[in-house]
Amino acid sequence: MRLFVAIEMPPSIKEELSGLCHGLPRVRWNRPEQMHLTLRFIGEVEEGALEELCESLSQVEHGPLELQLRGVGQFLRNKQTDVLWVAVDGGQRLRELQTRIERAIRALGFRSDRKPFHPHVTLARLKNTPETRVGHWLDQFRFFESEPFMVREFTLFRSVLHPGGARHTVEEVFPLDAGVERLRIAD
Repeated sequence: MRLFVAIEMPPSIKEELSGLCHGLPRVRWNRPEQMHLTLRFIGEVEEGALEELCESLSQVEHGPLELQLRGVGQFLRNKQTDVLWVAVDGGQRLRELQTRIERAIRALGFRSDRKPFHPHVTLARLKNTPETRVGHWLDQFRFFESEPFMVREFTLFRSVLHPGGARHTVEEVFPLDAGVERLRIAD
């Protein structure tokens, strides 16, 4: 199983983000159901490790937090734009949650994530899109800002790769409210 931990965007935010997904050639725009903030990519995991992973993540203690999306950006590969994203602002509370999730996963023997945490929602993957067009798109949406929204849970997702993009299914949801029972989605 290919797993990752993320915060799913609320439907209203997904709708706003969908409004940014246009205007460039040779781009695979993410569908609304793919829009999330990855807190930790875990990777391939044996089926038998799922229960232990869920148990460890259920021990993460953290209250709800407020997030807001602000501005757009790009990741480069070989000096070409590879990914377009929108930034997620959650301040120190978001970084604390991510650190606690990272510790819970490492406690099970998983390696540390090689990449530093850069809170964002991926909007598109590009292949040889002209950089001048990318620059115009970035200029057009650089002041994008969503309304603040509350996050009350994080989710363990399974990702299955397909030619048209990954499909994500929920394995388990972990509440951020103290004293709330966790909701088991998949058995």
